[in-house]
Amino acid sequence: MNELVHIQIVGAPVACAEGVKETWRDLGTYMAGRLQERYGPSIKVTYHDLFDPTCPPLPADAQLPLVLVDGDVLTSGGKLSMPAIRRHLETLGVEAVTFGTGGPRGPEPGHPPDVRDVDCGVGDATRDSRQRGGGGS
Repeated sequence: MNELVHIQIVGAPVACAEGVKETWRDLGTYMAGRLQERYGPSIKVTYHDLFDPTCPPLPADAQLPLVLVDGDVLTSGGKLSMPAIRRHLETLGVEAVTFGTGGPRGPEPGHPPDVRDVDCGVGDATRDSRQRGGGGS
């Protein structure tokens, strides 16, 4: 999958006794961060407040929160669902970026190595101490 997939989350402030809460914005921002970590440059996630001038046009029967993927409604109303978004991205062929490998493209400059590739020396130290007669059982 080479095309950028655009995920738009539309919500609104919630009025309550304590004042106005930005629950959907906060959750949308959190989800955007997690999705961006997982899928990297393959996706773009944008949160829109219902009253923002940049808010995309809503379908007539839309309920908040609304999740659009490339302009198509994924979910309307209910809860924001990370698993639903991830499943949909998988059906579109969007691949997760594997930490330290850069995903299907291989390692990317500036990324730390995959922790499985780092030799911490713990196994060697234990083996060495047993060979010297210390530690172990």
